[in-house]
Amino acid sequence: LRTALRGPSAAGAAAGEEARLRRLVATLNFVASLRLCARSAAVLVGPEQSAHTVATTGSDQVGGLGMDGWLDVVEAEGRPPSSPAAAPVPLHHHELRAAALRGLLAVATSSAPQGKAYFVGSPRAVPLLLRLVRRGRAPLPSLALNILWVLAHGAQRALPLLRRLRAAEVVREALEAAREVSSVEDEEAQHFVFVAEQMCIILG
Repeated sequence: LRTALRGPSAAGAAAGEEARLRRLVATLNFVASLRLCARSAAVLVGPEQSAHTVATTGSDQVGGLGMDGWLDVVEAEGRPPSSPAAAPVPLHHHELRAAALRGLLAVATSSAPQGKAYFVGSPRAVPLLLRLVRRGRAPLPSLALNILWVLAHGAQRALPLLRRLRAAEVVREALEAAREVSSVEDEEAQHFVFVAEQMCIILG
């Protein structure tokens, strides 16, 4: 994961890297299926341990992957900066973004006391999640909203941040749009509406 999150696949995979991208998507989805403990959450999104720290403290513990690597994957628009503007966005790249969000949702819902703090402590996490709720491609808005719901429901420190970023306004807009297109048969859309309604109640 450390290599993959920092490699070319994090920004957009070339055709020759399709197999690598598939493996990464499968790995992230597997991580997302686990019930993470505090140590697992720290390894996945905790701060990286610098070489200087290891040298001065003699610690042999492995540092975390860091939140930014995950957010880079989620935020990437589908093509590396050097690729032509007309280059097609690989389908598996969108699956990679969704898998990364599922991994982050697993961290947010983990048993780690600091699991939610990783999101609140990041200057990028909550703003990015709100942008995905507003204009992401399915299933990204639903996954992002679920993470925000977990933060709002279980992290008191998150509420002032969500209110400062006008999260209630973003969620209400998304809720109105979802109500217009959702149907009773569409379980994912109904779940989105339910979570958005709960978020509106929490945020006031």
